[in-house]
Amino acid sequence: EDGTLVQVGILPDQSGGFFAAYNAEWTDIKIGVTGTLQFDFGKSLFGGDYIGALHADLHGGYAFFNNPEFIKEFGKRNSVLITGNKGNALDFNLSGTMNAISAVRNCDAEQSN
Repeated sequence: EDGTLVQVGILPDQSGGFFAAYNAEWTDIKIGVTGTLQFDFGKSLFGGDYIGALHADLHGGYAFFNNPEFIKEFGKRNSVLITGNKGNALDFNLSGTMNAISAVRNCDAEQSN
């Protein structure tokens, strides 16, 4: 709704995946700058580092994860509150993410054949 582009992907060669978010309004996030994030799924918390990046003129960043429980929570919850080390917070609706995760896994499996 606010123009935020969210990406979640699998990185099989690194035994993990990534979460990325970008928005035209986030010009204070600089390329290559690092920080920390907390993902609050309500009953489960995850933390990690992010790297500032630019995607199609949108500022934001990405975080690598290698904990398989993260993607399980991401798929089964209705929302996630993401808080950065600077106090910024984003509340994302996760409706339909389990279907998206299944599609990514199926696509990855087909690439392996």
